[in-house]
Amino acid sequence: MYLQRRHNEKSLQPLGQIGFTDSKDEISVLIKNVGIGPMIIDKVEFQAQSQLSTDIEKHLSLNPKSYMHFVVDKEFKVTLLPQANMAVFSTNVSRMTDDQVSLIRSELASLRIKVSYLSIYERRFDVERGLGWFGRHERTISKA
Repeated sequence: MYLQRRHNEKSLQPLGQIGFTDSKDEISVLIKNVGIGPMIIDKVEFQAQSQLSTDIEKHLSLNPKSYMHFVVDKEFKVTLLPQANMAVFSTNVSRMTDDQVSLIRSELASLRIKVSYLSIYERRFDVERGLGWFGRHERTISKA
């Protein structure tokens, strides 16, 4: 029975990943479950320098009505099925100016995200990633 239970635990394990979208129409930060078991997300934290918060809105100067976001914490947990994903930040940039899009990218680039989740067997996992990828478009000014 012990071996069967261990096998089931390993077979139904979620595998969390943090992904990004940066296209001409959309910028988003996604949590993905690429495992074969349900992923029970109980906390999503954003960090900028030494400030830590479960709400991305506290780290951005953008108008909160200009982007989709929500808080995942002790009061609001999310279950992601296998091969599903969830956007924790998303905005449509198709009608924004280049300066507005650059501002969004630079503010996201300064953040780090950490996702804490459980398997159905209550095994705890964390996945963490910096959002510096969004800063890849920033121009560097060369010193002459």
